[in-house]
Amino acid sequence: MITDITQKISRIRTGGQSGVDRAAMDFAREWNIPLCGWIPKGGWAEDYPDPPGLLADYPEMTETPSEGTEQRTKWNIRDCDASLTIIPWGSNPSEGTEIGLEEGKRLGKPMFTAISLEDIPDIVQWLRSLPDGIELGVGGPRASECSEAYDAAKAILDEVADILVRNRMIITKDYRRVMDTGDLPERFHSGDFGIFDFEIDALKEFVDNFYEAAEANGSVDLDDFTEFMDFLQVLWPADTEAVDNILLHAFVKSNMIRSSRSKR
Repeated sequence: MITDITQKISRIRTGGQSGVDRAAMDFAREWNIPLCGWIPKGGWAEDYPDPPGLLADYPEMTETPSEGTEQRTKWNIRDCDASLTIIPWGSNPSEGTEIGLEEGKRLGKPMFTAISLEDIPDIVQWLRSLPDGIELGVGGPRASECSEAYDAAKAILDEVADILVRNRMIITKDYRRVMDTGDLPERFHSGDFGIFDFEIDALKEFVDNFYEAAEANGSVDLDDFTEFMDFLQVLWPADTEAVDNILLHAFVKSNMIRSSRSKR
């Protein structure tokens, strides 16, 4: 189970540009994740036009031989373990972002592209599928290509880290449809999912509520059970004993319901 974000992300790698890159850099510092990355010769960024540029405030970065941005982008993709690209809604076309995406595909890097807070569940699932201790590359449009790039990227990164560190569970709308969520500890960022703080007993109660609600709707069957097992295995933090306990509880609950229905 992750107790510190650096267990999952050992370093953040980015190219230093304004917008998404800068959000990733500030995110790394705030969460005490080591920062690294290639930046153009002279430390250039659109809001740091003169040498030493970014190096004055971000000495962790390293200059490339070239003053152009393409070498910077390709080298960062080359050196990261996985790449998260954030392209907020309303962004203008970004040549640098496209170069990064194409290079990642060419090199076969694990990649994920996000556009809004609604992608948080999928980002969390993607990161949990990757080994611990990865060096995560983060990129996307600069501020001149998307005025909201910094704020959007920072909000996404902060929420993902919070979910991972606090071992929180994401409940999608497909499962909330059979739940009375009024009594559950949750907070929503969109209509598509909720985020729950939980302990084993709380999740067992959630399982009970799920099956009781499904039984009342007359819809509990093997497909429900299989789907719910997949759901728990994917979204529960990587604590094997806890996973086994809750899966066993769900299995017993499901069998009890099916047995009682067969006797009717």
